[in-house]
Amino acid sequence: MQYDPDFVDAYYGLDSLRPKEAKLTVFPKDNLLSSVNALLKEFEYILASGSDTGMVRAKWISQQLIAFGRRIIIFSGEYRSFDEESMELVGVKALTYPTEHYQFLPDSLNNLLPGKGSVQGRFQTLANLFIILKNKLDTVFKTATQAITCITCC
Repeated sequence: MQYDPDFVDAYYGLDSLRPKEAKLTVFPKDNLLSSVNALLKEFEYILASGSDTGMVRAKWISQQLIAFGRRIIIFSGEYRSFDEESMELVGVKALTYPTEHYQFLPDSLNNLLPGKGSVQGRFQTLANLFIILKNKLDTVFKTATQAITCITCC
């Protein structure tokens, strides 16, 4: 999105069809939210139509529009609870556990992690084994891509 550098604008169409409007000096929150809400209303009709394929697509696009609407509101400086925002942005709410659940985790980690020393230090030592050096990133991604291609083709 031209206003929010953290919002991924994944337009893959022809450059000739890309919008050419210049960025406004004032963020057009109300106009954008109005457009999002109008599109959501249109997709409600498709969701009610009963067509399986249409419903699946309409539901996915509706979820994307809800996330876009939430991102517009966040970019405008308005926030809600973590659970409300996570539901609108990615469709999930964080799991919650009673305090007792967390009391046993350090002991569990202590028993699982190799070596001696603090849990934090041993965890960091283990995590460091998975760091990919910058000069190896290209090789790792190419190898992973080949492996995935092989798995999906075979």
